[in-house]
Amino acid sequence: MAVCKVPQLRIGGLTFATPVALAPMADVTNAPFRDLCLKFSREGLPVDFAQASHERVDSDSAGSFNQDVPSPLTQPEGMFVGEMVTAKALRMGSARSWVMVKSGPLQAIRSIQLYGVVAADLAWAARELVRRDFADHIDLNFGCPVPKVTRKGGGSALPWKTSYFGEIVAAVVEATSRTAEESGRTRAVPVTVKIRTGIDAEHLTYLDAARTAEDNGAAAVTLHARTTSEYYGGHSHWEAIARLVEAVDIPVLGNGDVFSAADAVEMFEQTGCAGIQVGRAVQGRPWILREITAALWGEPVPPGPTLGEIVAVAQEHAAGLVEHYGNELAALRDMRKHLGWYFRGFGLGGETRSRLAKVETLGDLEMALTELVDRLSPDTPYPQAATGTHGRSRTQRKVRLPEGWLDSREIDDAAREILHLDDGSDPYAS
Repeated sequence: MAVCKVPQLRIGGLTFATPVALAPMADVTNAPFRDLCLKFSREGLPVDFAQASHERVDSDSAGSFNQDVPSPLTQPEGMFVGEMVTAKALRMGSARSWVMVKSGPLQAIRSIQLYGVVAADLAWAARELVRRDFADHIDLNFGCPVPKVTRKGGGSALPWKTSYFGEIVAAVVEATSRTAEESGRTRAVPVTVKIRTGIDAEHLTYLDAARTAEDNGAAAVTLHARTTSEYYGGHSHWEAIARLVEAVDIPVLGNGDVFSAADAVEMFEQTGCAGIQVGRAVQGRPWILREITAALWGEPVPPGPTLGEIVAVAQEHAAGLVEHYGNELAALRDMRKHLGWYFRGFGLGGETRSRLAKVETLGDLEMALTELVDRLSPDTPYPQAATGTHGRSRTQRKVRLPEGWLDSREIDDAAREILHLDDGSDPYAS
């Protein structure tokens, strides 16, 4: 049996034989895209390992619940985290939000990311996700740098209030543990957190936040090694990941600036992290997970796909979105951004690019792609220009925070009131 060049990732009773995670990304990592990424990662596995079992242990299986000796559940291809969903929206019964927490048929381990700023809302959502059997792992988002989030004290602003941050983690851990036991599950549902290094260079929080999360029961922490003010600009600070690995006993996943298989290998070597999380690099390049997986298992890194192969991927992706949404128009509108990413660098021409940006049905898409392949050879290789850094890269000019937020690490009544005013709406919505 083949052996991975880096240790498998263990989080609670969950095992990821390939220690790579798909980062949760709003309006990107829905169920069809996660399944697509998993399939590519599977293609990078050694042939003898790719046949590994994906059988689940049902949540209502007979057997005693024991947090210390959890039942094993393995996903050979890695971790694939769902797009962020707001806890309050779930609590308010948002139909869209409950669709967002669905996982595809290939997900042996269902990882869901929750966003919220109130412990009661997050605990309720975690309980319901476990009770309704939607999740095997819950990640909490404390890394979002979007101004409309941070100005309300949420996302990457929240860990500044250390004790309050700990209250939230503890509440969610208790909720998942209790509900898993009450539901007859044979294993706990681990809770993890995603954080940034801090608000800015003068207000770093990651060491305190990670220790606090560990002390309150978090099973792992993912560090996007940038501050809020750095947003997605510059290069992430991998040395901070290495420092965090030494500071806590729970697994640390590194996130930031992995755009190739070589980057992934280098992050492991430089930081000693237990796993890596890949975000922007998969936008338009889900096959990068095949390349990273192959590299980690010592397999030859496959070349990028041809135009014809990408066309087939796009069609499969679009069909999956239609099934997921149950609405062809909504699915194709969601697909448009992916089409722009998939065909980056191919020199489509203005007319073809415009058609792809306006598709409304699978028929529209098929016609546009057929004409594209007729005009360009299906054997056209993947353009080198599309393999480098891409996605958001700007920095924040000024971090938006509640008035007086940085005056103290403790939370007062005024700050609590600001947090409780959060309406639970999608922070990424326009």
